[in-house]
Amino acid sequence: MHDHVRAAPDFDETQPQPARKEQVLRRLIDVQEQEKQFLCHEFHDGLIQYAVGAIMLLESLAEDDRSLSPEARDIVISAVACLRRGVEDGRRVIRGILPASLDDLGLKAAIEDLVAHMREAGFTIAAQLDPGIDTIPPDLQTTAYRVVQESLSNVRRHSGSSSVEVAVLRAGDAVELHVADQGCGFDPQTAGRKGFGLVGMAERVRLVGGECRIESSPGAGARIAVRLPLAGGDACEGTIARASARRPS
Repeated sequence: MHDHVRAAPDFDETQPQPARKEQVLRRLIDVQEQEKQFLCHEFHDGLIQYAVGAIMLLESLAEDDRSLSPEARDIVISAVACLRRGVEDGRRVIRGILPASLDDLGLKAAIEDLVAHMREAGFTIAAQLDPGIDTIPPDLQTTAYRVVQESLSNVRRHSGSSSVEVAVLRAGDAVELHVADQGCGFDPQTAGRKGFGLVGMAERVRLVGGECRIESSPGAGARIAVRLPLAGGDACEGTIARASARRPS
């Protein structure tokens, strides 16, 4: 384990097996988030900064060194363009893994950033985001963000739909999330074995005491519905249910 990862307490061997499984899953998610944060900081402060420094040096060379031939100058300009594309790609990856807006500006801004990137990619998104979601506990903000992120990623990669609906709302003592598309749909019973990330999404929700319902059937689009309780309580089992051919309202 890397030094940057906070050591977790030893397992309580006196706990029953289901409780130990819960502990393993919670620890795994915690370590994953820490690893993501570490890698993003290393990437941003290391590789990207070196690339930015190289861009500055090459631009200075192209502007000031009159001994360069036109051919050499063209090569330098092309190298600068390649480096700039690499920097932008790197920053886009970092935003996807660990959005600065989640810590700096809150959940609403972080989800708005996801929505903006989807729109830039040509998707039509109807988004309804409650400003009150910025006041929910940090662990629920992270869970809500990851659910929306994974859901939109699945739409982009698998659904074939160009239209998406996203809603994240405060509803009494809970936060409710909905992501729906009108794409090709899938069978929830088999999708978890095909890299859709649905099982991990449902487990993440369950571990914070929430409920996750994933509704879809082939040809009928898909709808992710999540409820995250704001108060403490017993964890509710997330469910993955096959929807009927008629889409839910």
